[in-house]
Formats: sequence, C-alpha cells, structure tokens
Amino acid sequence: MIFGIGTDIIEIKRIKKAISRSPRFVERLFTEQEMEFYKKKDMKAQHIAGG
Repeated sequence: MIFGIGTDIIEIKRIKKAISRSPRFVERLFTEQEMEFYKKKDMKAQHIAGG
C-alpha cells in the first residue's frame, strides 16, 4: 500500500460551472451534514473546492 501526502489543485471557476449546470453536483459529493455546512457559506464554490 502506498501512503502519500499531496495537494489537489482545482479551478474555482470549474466548480462554479458544475454547480450552476447541475445542482445535484454537490449532493453527489457530500453527506447531509456536510450539505448543511455548505448551505451556510457565502463562497460556496470555494468551500466545495477546498473540501
């Protein structure tokens, strides 16, 4: 088994586009508890991209 530490880099613009194209995008990625946290945030795409 390989263990590693790394950084995933993603464009915020791509996340915004995915959210606007399909609202279910977020629902497929997060649990209900994570969704509640997400709904409270102003900069939604940044929070999704940051995990």
